[in-house]
Amino acid sequence: GLPGHQALTALYSTQGGTDLSSLDGILLPSPVPGTAELKDSRYYFAWSFDQTLVRSAQDFGLFGQAAVSDGNPNGLHRSFFLGVGGRGLVPGHSGDNWGIGYYYDNFSQDLKDALEPAIPLRDEQGVELFYNFALAPWCVLGLDLQIIRPALAGDTAVLPGMRAVIRF
Repeated sequence: GLPGHQALTALYSTQGGTDLSSLDGILLPSPVPGTAELKDSRYYFAWSFDQTLVRSAQDFGLFGQAAVSDGNPNGLHRSFFLGVGGRGLVPGHSGDNWGIGYYYDNFSQDLKDALEPAIPLRDEQGVELFYNFALAPWCVLGLDLQIIRPALAGDTAVLPGMRAVIRF
């Protein structure tokens, strides 16, 4: 009986694209003209949802998406994210909102092979946490923390942030 949504996305294209499996050993420093082959189709499927779990002054719910593509010519093969978010964790602050989310991106093995060894590409994942304080109906102050294990770098990145939104 609580609000929620689900969506299915299906895409198919016959538009040509670079066949990533044909790039092995020729991508870097640059492909020799005419050496890369073309692939004549691609697909992508995704399921996304959101679901309210608790309906009160401190509403919160779950959201997410899972997606898959052919991985060639698409560079991203699989991905998903999942999170929980809501309003008003602090009593009397129903205008505040918060969220915690996790994502994972799995890159195509053909793309990884084409970039190796010059650019080692690994799957990427990260977590984001945020809290937005509604200081007034026209002013919101947000704090954000992202922790990312990036696809191209060796070290995990920790990115704190702060933002202000003023509506007038």
